[in-house]
Amino acid sequence: MKLNIYDKKEIIKTYEADEIDLPFGILEDLSEAFNIEKLTTGSNQEIMEAVMTFLRTSTRTAYEILHDVFPEITDAEIRKTRTSEIAQVLVDALGYSMASLMTGIKKSKNLQREGLR
Repeated sequence: MKLNIYDKKEIIKTYEADEIDLPFGILEDLSEAFNIEKLTTGSNQEIMEAVMTFLRTSTRTAYEILHDVFPEITDAEIRKTRTSEIAQVLVDALGYSMASLMTGIKKSKNLQREGLR
């Protein structure tokens, strides 16, 4: 994931993150704000509309997520990003976190099955 910081139309800085692990509270906030089914099966248009609604109604949570994904980013820099790029980071962060959650659930089930043998 990457997020560009702009000065007018010029990119002045770029933040990048390969892996993220959002705190459970953030996932909880996101699951309440989003229709998870729509995010996982919806069209790109539906996903972006859901994210844009989230950005309008949950700015504080969006800032928290961006700080978790890019720990060095400042609030002033976030204000100099493009909304479309923030939306993409949020979709990617949620998708990555959901995939990690599902992997953890599968591992837990496998461990339980092994313990029953």
